[in-house]
Amino acid sequence: MTVREQRHLAAIFVLDVYGFSRLMAADESGTLARVLKQQRDIIQPLIASHDGRVVKLMGDGVLAEFPSVTAAVQSAVEIQKSVARQAEDSSADADPLLVRIGINLGEVIADGTDIYGDGVNVAARIEALAQPGGIALSGAAHAQLKIRPPLNFEDMGLHQVKNIPEPVQVFHLGADLAEAAPRPAAAPAGVRRKGGLRAVLMAGCVAAVLAGGGWVLFGQTLWPGAAVADPIASFDPDKPSVVVLPFDDLTGQSDQKYFSDGITDNLITDLSRVGSLLVIARHTSFAYQDKDADLGAVARDLGVKYVVTGSVQRASGRVRINARVTEADTGVQLWADRFDRDASDLFALQDEVTSVVVSALQVELTQEEERLLALQDTDSVEAYDHYLKARSLTLASTETDQGMRTRTVGASAADTAATAQALDQALSLDPDFTRAQALMQVQSFDLTSASLLGTAKAIGAADAKARVALDQGDILPKLYSIHAMGLLFEGKYRKAIQNARQSVIVDPNYAYGFATLGWVLQFAGQSEDALRALQIARRLDPHWPALYAAVMAEVQFSLGDDAAAVEAAETALAGDPRNQRARLYRAAALANLGRFDEAAAGIADVLEAELSFGLDDVPAVAPYQSAETLNRLVSALRLAGLPDDGASSG
Repeated sequence: MTVREQRHLAAIFVLDVYGFSRLMAADESGTLARVLKQQRDIIQPLIASHDGRVVKLMGDGVLAEFPSVTAAVQSAVEIQKSVARQAEDSSADADPLLVRIGINLGEVIADGTDIYGDGVNVAARIEALAQPGGIALSGAAHAQLKIRPPLNFEDMGLHQVKNIPEPVQVFHLGADLAEAAPRPAAAPAGVRRKGGLRAVLMAGCVAAVLAGGGWVLFGQTLWPGAAVADPIASFDPDKPSVVVLPFDDLTGQSDQKYFSDGITDNLITDLSRVGSLLVIARHTSFAYQDKDADLGAVARDLGVKYVVTGSVQRASGRVRINARVTEADTGVQLWADRFDRDASDLFALQDEVTSVVVSALQVELTQEEERLLALQDTDSVEAYDHYLKARSLTLASTETDQGMRTRTVGASAADTAATAQALDQALSLDPDFTRAQALMQVQSFDLTSASLLGTAKAIGAADAKARVALDQGDILPKLYSIHAMGLLFEGKYRKAIQNARQSVIVDPNYAYGFATLGWVLQFAGQSEDALRALQIARRLDPHWPALYAAVMAEVQFSLGDDAAAVEAAETALAGDPRNQRARLYRAAALANLGRFDEAAAGIADVLEAELSFGLDDVPAVAPYQSAETLNRLVSALRLAGLPDDGASSG
């Protein structure tokens, strides 16, 4: 007897817990208990409340079916909102249980209580494309969605998914869900080459998933995938390492030096996006500018295998670049070439240089890295030239007697005005030039020169500008770092860590990002991880900027190593005497070591600059999640002689 298959049309709902394997590896019994409780208290009741049926539970996963797409989506939205609230209330010691949901409309084959078929498979495949906290919808499901007002699903284009012969149209609703008012889609101006991703993001047609679970781009939000959820743990110090030394300027005009520096900077930025390379930061690289350094000595000093050198000449409407890649151990020149093009072809010229350098380093790019390196946020060479002028001013360096180089941002009123003028000119030529926009938003931010009492205000002002840029779709790593600091001072520790991590997922060689991540982690009570983040920052930027040393002082103090905190603070102050935070933590650590006279002298220096600063102000300067660590700092500063109310000390 032939048994006829039982088929019916259903809205298929698939859910899983983001990063489940990693969470289980860290705490198997605790994670399983939390997952089961989440399923019992949130997921199953909200499925049932919308006439859904749980087909089966699969460890961290749930398969359900609904009579309509609308019911499935309404259930999914309520689940994500409840899970988000649960995550906000969760313990700081445990990673939140974020979930991803995929919904498809299709035929299923019923076998008892279970269901099978391509309809189920599609739902499972697109669920994996959802960001944590998000919902992915197939095109078939989206066409049947009847919710008013409509939800802000973004069209992510066609996706070829495993074991499904035809590409699947995917729509995505981000973690903000219905809380954010729908934004009209911007008309795409065309995908452009290298640099920022705004043109692609605003077109709403990019979903780049790195092989091996790297990261996913959806709309305007970048979320780390499970494989790189902890960029500290995944950092490989033994991968091929390279330093790009500043290219010589052969133009012969001092006012054109910014251009050769910009070519070098662009190459460093491109190589930094390649996750399989360890790329020395620009700050350290430019410490060797105008020095006749032996390449072998430089490589030994920095611990790198390869050195890239070259020269730039711009004259008579043409640009000529000479570049070389040398293997440091042997001194063998692996590759050398000359590139000569019309100045109007500058972007193609830079693309070509990057491509051949990557090839010479014998690095195989992933498809997604190739895509990133092929994107460009402006087509205007003239606008780009103005941007290079502005960037050269904001990255001005000074060298101290100790040989330490430290960045200054807007070092003088004249530089600040010149930077603003150059950016105005760049944006007048191309209003959508994302790097120029971002630099305009944050170029005045300089934490080291901020007063203690002005720390929160300075960070808040910079964060407000960074959020504007992020909302526009920019994913420049510094924007995420600044936003992380803003969230930290708002007491949103989990979100601060997420954004700090994102900065080094966007750019896996971003030393400033790792330093910021360390700073955020230590205030969130994760000082051991903070120390490792600072060690990575130092590996990427061996010439140790004063700012990083100041962060190290705070991390060492949080760890209880007062001697190391004093040493790091003194290093920071030698490089940047303006840093009041380093001065404050040095005094606290000295007091804990019983060196009270030195501690008192340090407090006197603090109060000389900020007479009204007192113990009552410390929580606003040091936003520790742990009351114990905050109390330790306050007690140490009391021992050092800081009054309760600084104004009363006068």
